[in-house]
Amino acid sequence: MSVLQASDLKQRLSKYYKRLDKFNETAKSKSEGDEYKYLKYFINFWSYSCASDEEIEALCIDTLKSSLKEKNYSLMQATMHFLNKTDLLWHSNNGCDHSYMAYHIVKYLSSAEYNNLYRAFPKGLSLAANGHTMNVHAANLILCLLYNDDYERDKVVEKARKYIISKQPRWDRAFVACILGTLEHDTELLSENLQVVCETLSKTDVTAFEKLQCQFAYGLLAIAYNNMPPEEFASIRLPEYKNFDPEYLKWLIKGEFTEENLIEFGKPYEILNTVISAPVSHTLVFQPYLNEDVPARQKKQFFMDCDKMNDELIQYVMKASQGNSSLI
Repeated sequence: MSVLQASDLKQRLSKYYKRLDKFNETAKSKSEGDEYKYLKYFINFWSYSCASDEEIEALCIDTLKSSLKEKNYSLMQATMHFLNKTDLLWHSNNGCDHSYMAYHIVKYLSSAEYNNLYRAFPKGLSLAANGHTMNVHAANLILCLLYNDDYERDKVVEKARKYIISKQPRWDRAFVACILGTLEHDTELLSENLQVVCETLSKTDVTAFEKLQCQFAYGLLAIAYNNMPPEEFASIRLPEYKNFDPEYLKWLIKGEFTEENLIEFGKPYEILNTVISAPVSHTLVFQPYLNEDVPARQKKQFFMDCDKMNDELIQYVMKASQGNSSLI
């Protein structure tokens, strides 16, 4: 099932379909008939095209604007979910550990079930240390939220408190402060910084689509909702800004999610419907330099194991399609 039929959008997405045709031919050439290799190449090409394609972004902007105007929250969720999911489906080596997931999974929770947080941060991960400072703090606070007894919470909180009063970018500090506020049940800290997250979002490196609605605020509030008593959550002052809709938040926390894709891809690209429907891969990390002759600090560094995470997606797609893709 889908919200928009790709067959009805052929003209609007004409350039996009030409890009898909090129991806398909390149993947076929590189894979030489091997289904696994084909999917590896094709999904890689496709996932990055969604984030950079002007026709896709224009379509999503128009759809989001119309859904906001009509208060069609199911369509609003499906639109945000489409781009958020493509952002999380495929991973390339980014030089970071699991801290990389913090920014992306919070945004994803604006349009997805809260339990996805456990897939992004599965039990057993060490504290993050290799990544953007904001993400490292956010990831470690999330780990403390999910698995309180497994980590030195006091040290994590102390470092986060120092960070939110530092001279780092205001939005970054507010993002971390919101998660800290949830962990510490400090609704005042959370309320103040939710407002900042919404007000200063446009000054960060986000797309035109992302500026329309502060998906991070919805995601942060979804985390708070699932980690606070009802009366505590009710005391949070919601952001008052043009990119935040309190009614969508009410709809979101009820969990009334659509199972439909925003776009139903027809032949020969129907395999993309399976890809989009796949669950978010479990975050995996490894230490590539552990047995190498490198400085001790580098030996200990963790990195996301993107190959294994992508393998989880490919295996899911192969099992779901049972070799019936019309592309190969």
